Amino acid sequence: DEPALEETESRSGTCGENLGWSLSEDGTLLIESTGADSVMDDYSVSDPAPWNEFAEEIKSVTLSLGEIGAVGDYAFYGCKNLESVAVSDETVMSWIGDSAFYGCASLKNLTNLDSVMNIGSSAFFGCSSLQEFSAERARMIGKSAFALCTGLTRFSFSDSIRMIEESAFQGCTGLIKVYIPETVETI
Repeated sequence: DEPALEETESRSGTCGENLGWSLSEDGTLLIESTGADSVMDDYSVSDPAPWNEFAEEIKSVTLSLGEIGAVGDYAFYGCKNLESVAVSDETVMSWIGDSAFYGCASLKNLTNLDSVMNIGSSAFFGCSSLQEFSAERARMIGKSAFALCTGLTRFSFSDSIRMIEESAFQGCTGLIKVYIPETVETI
């Protein structure tokens, strides 16, 4: 009975200030606010997210980050079987960190991410199954943010966009049309 308890404990924990995470047996990773002002930690290749040991099991992510949320750097790096990400209705995404979804080749469904304001460098690099992305509040799209998203056919943003950094859409061979509004100051 004791080993089962240890296994359950290793499939949950904290991932930032006022944030907890848990991974269910069906591959759903829930990241949930446990108080006000939740801030997800940033990670790296050498210091991965606490759920990294289960990366191949993760099929969906649900983010319930309170009123304003952010996804940390390298949060879901290399989760190659991740298919969907849903942000709760009450969360406004302020930031998707650098390489947050890097290498998530199976990622195709994004729900409520159109409120994101800043998309970090290489945030969706290599997400080849991603077909469309809406960033209606985005102000900045980082370097190589959508590079090698070969399945991406539609990308929409509004007049709030100010900066599109280099190679943002490099290798996006499926893109049909991209409209760049006059509000863009740097591209």
